[in-house]
Amino acid sequence: IYDNYVKLFKYKEAASSGSYLLQNYSSFYSADNLNGEREALKIWELIKDVPVQKVIQPKAETIQMKKDLAKLWTVPVKQTDSVYDFVFDSGDGISTITESYARKLNISIVSDSTVGITSGLTGNITYAKLGVAPKLMLNNIEIHNCVFLIFPDSALTFANGAYKINGIIGFPIIKELGTLHFTGDQLTVTNDHTSKNGLRNMIMDQLKPVIYLKYKNDFLPFTFDSGAQGSIFSDVFYRKYQSELEQNGKSTDFKIGGASGEKTLSALRIPEIKLTCGSNPIILKNCVISKEKLDTNSDIYYGNIGQDVIGQFKTMIINFKESYIVFEN
Repeated sequence: IYDNYVKLFKYKEAASSGSYLLQNYSSFYSADNLNGEREALKIWELIKDVPVQKVIQPKAETIQMKKDLAKLWTVPVKQTDSVYDFVFDSGDGISTITESYARKLNISIVSDSTVGITSGLTGNITYAKLGVAPKLMLNNIEIHNCVFLIFPDSALTFANGAYKINGIIGFPIIKELGTLHFTGDQLTVTNDHTSKNGLRNMIMDQLKPVIYLKYKNDFLPFTFDSGAQGSIFSDVFYRKYQSELEQNGKSTDFKIGGASGEKTLSALRIPEIKLTCGSNPIILKNCVISKEKLDTNSDIYYGNIGQDVIGQFKTMIINFKESYIVFEN
């Protein structure tokens, strides 16, 4: 019930049910999950009076995307007469914006709303405020009452200022758009929910999409993040297949980073790993397998899938209602 309230943008009910769970069942959480749930509960309590997010859109809409300097998809976000490029990121649990762009888009800040956000990969904490955009436009798609995390500009500035992120359209908006067809740099959104091959390979873990892919004879869950340049395999994957990985891999240090800073992981480099999605093979070269825990992982997921998988196919179709991700050539 708590999870449903979060996904339905019923923040008051999410705050109430989340508080009940923590008061009565905290012993069932791991230490890391308990801290995460406490931070999440703080967010729902702060925005409990925010109206439900609504998306109003035509039956079909095509959005021209662009790749930024980091080769991530961006979409044009319009506010009155101004248009800004925001990263389109299925792995972002709450949409994100810098302080300077929050001012440009007239996003109202929730008073006394500083919250600590733990990075899913590094485990580091960055502090942000909460804000609400009464209305934004993606082409002809209207988004009402969108909640944003507002970070200092410096948190979304990288490479000594060479690369900056203005904002991120995250999972809470993306999941409401219907069926998403990605072909090249075009995103077409439709109301057709039918999977052509009957594939059902996705679940939603709170505000996190998860895709199931086949490795050897095992179907494994991976977090799915269109805002990640490359895929990374987790310590869970390493432990399950440690013997063969150690035979074929080479030890290395691997640096990961984001808004919360950077972290260096002890890892293996593997020349090639083959996965399968439906009947489509996925071949990843020079793969990184972390020997250390990834905070996004929860001891469940075998890694994080990024743009290096998506880019292998001509078309990707995502539908959050019928729970599938399809790749096509």
